Amino acid sequence: MGKTDIKEGGMSKRRIGKPPLSAPGEYDPDEPYRLIAERTWQAQVVEIAQRFGWACYWTWNSRHSPKGWPDLVLLKPPRMIVAELKRQDGKVTTEQARTLAMLDNCVVSTHVWRPADIDAVIAALKDSIEKEA
Repeated sequence: MGKTDIKEGGMSKRRIGKPPLSAPGEYDPDEPYRLIAERTWQAQVVEIAQRFGWACYWTWNSRHSPKGWPDLVLLKPPRMIVAELKRQDGKVTTEQARTLAMLDNCVVSTHVWRPADIDAVIAALKDSIEKEA
């Protein structure tokens, strides 16, 4: 397998037109997280939230929805979290930043979570359990 091959599900996928994930002999701590697709990351966050008793909402297909709205709404009264999920190297759009800024001025917790933020996700979702005890 060459430098730009990625082994996924027993098959090799070429990263056509993309540089190698890291140069030989160099360590990039974000490298493993770059392989996680946003869909996979969302499924992981939803699973964690549900395990901690949160109700979860997401738009199934955002093509016909207004631009900029976050990916997830998580509810566990009295708390509400609105989260935009991104691939490790994903960028927040201007519309997303604008919507998150407006939500930040409301009584709601807003986040942009990436796969490397897994510990912060768990802490935010677990936090409600500790406050209830």
